[in-house]
Amino acid sequence: MTSYQSKPIAVHKTEVTQKEVREVLCPLHNTSHSLNDCKAFQKKSIEERKKFMREKGVCFKCCAINQCIAKNCPESVSCKRCQSPKHCTALHMSGPDVPSNSTSTPTSMSFSSSEEVQSKCTKLNCKEFSGRSCAKIVLIKVYHNTSPGNFKYIYAIIDDQSNKSLATSEFLDHFGETGHEMEYTLTSCAGVFAMSGRRVHGYVAESADGQTKMDLPTLIECHDIPNNREEIPVPDIAQHYPHLIDVAHQIPHLYDAPIAILIGRDMVDAHRVLDQRVGPRNTPFAQKLGLGWVLIGESCGGGTHWSEMVNVNETQLLINGRASVFESCRNYFSTKEAPLENNCLFERTLADETRGLSIEDHQFLNIMATEMVKDDNGHWEAPLPLKPLRQALPNNKNEAMKRAKSLTASLKRNPKKREHFVQFMTKILSTGHAETVAGTNGASERWYLTIFGVYHAKETDSLRVVFDSSAKCQGISLNDTLLKGPDLTNSLLAILLRFRKELVAFMADIQ
Repeated sequence: MTSYQSKPIAVHKTEVTQKEVREVLCPLHNTSHSLNDCKAFQKKSIEERKKFMREKGVCFKCCAINQCIAKNCPESVSCKRCQSPKHCTALHMSGPDVPSNSTSTPTSMSFSSSEEVQSKCTKLNCKEFSGRSCAKIVLIKVYHNTSPGNFKYIYAIIDDQSNKSLATSEFLDHFGETGHEMEYTLTSCAGVFAMSGRRVHGYVAESADGQTKMDLPTLIECHDIPNNREEIPVPDIAQHYPHLIDVAHQIPHLYDAPIAILIGRDMVDAHRVLDQRVGPRNTPFAQKLGLGWVLIGESCGGGTHWSEMVNVNETQLLINGRASVFESCRNYFSTKEAPLENNCLFERTLADETRGLSIEDHQFLNIMATEMVKDDNGHWEAPLPLKPLRQALPNNKNEAMKRAKSLTASLKRNPKKREHFVQFMTKILSTGHAETVAGTNGASERWYLTIFGVYHAKETDSLRVVFDSSAKCQGISLNDTLLKGPDLTNSLLAILLRFRKELVAFMADIQ
């Protein structure tokens, strides 16, 4: 029997380091690339990126999920874009807010040679610039002249088709503007609209390089300022055109800032062209305006890629449709002579003697025509004719209770008046003109109608109970929210004229 000596067995302990555990999938796409290399994640604003990382439990330093937090993370990081050791690549922020001691430099767009792109566009890689149409949009620094330290970087549209300068609501809210709203008319290709907004003044616009400062005119709040960030000029586009290369470095990189201002012709210095670069036909050109360089035109010369959004802005049109730098006359009247029938110049209709209805009168009649119903007892029930655009009614229970207690004290002092009040309330409840409210049923608005009684100067036995719908709570009453409806009162002139037509006249009260 042959004996075999067993061979020594070597055992090596393998430990999984913390660094290996941190290699995770991209939480945005669940793919193998890291969050630092995710291009879609880089396109989000810095606030959106931070919010996403908080929700997913991603470390702000090493980008690992549910492993650590930035303050106790042992990893050493370095941004691949600016080589800064203070933040990871996923939280890189380019633009004017980069600290002065940062080593970041403008990076040109690179295209991978392994990607096969088939496109008729020979100007740019259309995967990155799909139909980009650059407009007169500049990056500026804005602040109030009383507090230059409180500034905000925004993009401004330079629009010579607008006669006034506009600002978004977010812009006014950022600087805490709380002025009264004023009405104005906005005329565009979509039509004429009545709008309202705040008006502010005293703001200063400074170019991104800090070389130019301009006083902004009065800004009007407008919710319809175009916010198409695809039209913002970027230096990567200028670098692909020989006639624009020398100005590419003067155009800021795409910055995480909103399009918040539209500068019109009331700030003419912002429209002056100080220099320009013009190339071959069908290529974009550059202009140096007072607040910086802009690019204008389509960046794709093949014509096969188009932007999905079209912006056309026009704020002043004459009646004949021609554009004008002046405000059109509001007292314009247009007359058209209708063909005469039977040579009758003055045609009479049944509505000649009736009073014309206003827009609110038509709204009131439409509500009554569509929502008035007859109940099972044969009574007609009409809804409250509420205005289409109205302020919500507050809960006035406390004010109504104070009025009720005052009325109760008054009735205790006057037994006769109290008896008349009880008779009136008993009558309207028995006839079904009023009913007891069982509950609010979760209503969002509650309003309690107060009442009081008035005696006629000569008829002390006849009490007229008044429902006080004009009583205000927090500056608003029930009457403020209701449409008045057409005036059905007979005019005194018509009454006097009808008295001359017949021999006998009579009058009566209707209950």
